[in-house]
Amino acid sequence: MTKNIKTQEEVLDDEIKTVTPEQPKTVQVPVGLLDNIKAEISELRKQNEMLLATSDKSRVAAYFSKNQQALPKLVKLRSYIVDGKEKLIMDTVMTVDQVYKDNFNRWHEDQKITLHFDDDTYLNLDYRDYINFRRGDIQGKILARTVGESDGKVMLKVERLDNGKVIEIEDMFVN
Repeated sequence: MTKNIKTQEEVLDDEIKTVTPEQPKTVQVPVGLLDNIKAEISELRKQNEMLLATSDKSRVAAYFSKNQQALPKLVKLRSYIVDGKEKLIMDTVMTVDQVYKDNFNRWHEDQKITLHFDDDTYLNLDYRDYINFRRGDIQGKILARTVGESDGKVMLKVERLDNGKVIEIEDMFVN
């Protein structure tokens, strides 16, 4: 009784013969339909870029955190120009907030705000001036996101693209 013993080369030859490459699956689609699909995908990409560029980044971050997706990486940081120099806003506090009606039935607002900048300086000004002249021109890149356990505030670790400094800032000051 003889056993069929194969050499290593014969085994390799058998394996090569039995493995056949898979043919890629194809679908036949009319050219017009394919062009329509391409145009729609292109339009959706443009619309997505526009929405991400014009959206409030803190709300986008909250949405992505709820849906467990990655944060958009590039953001704009709020800033204000003081003495010709653009400064990054780290915090704001409303110091006076009075709305009243005078004897002639006209409404008046007396609203003051204090801005805290990244260089630990402060500026007191009218709230309307803050709204009219604040900027968001400082570009930043999100490195990390943390949520405070006691207060639930969302803090972002952001690298400024203009000077490379890494700062930790509340998400409401990121746009």
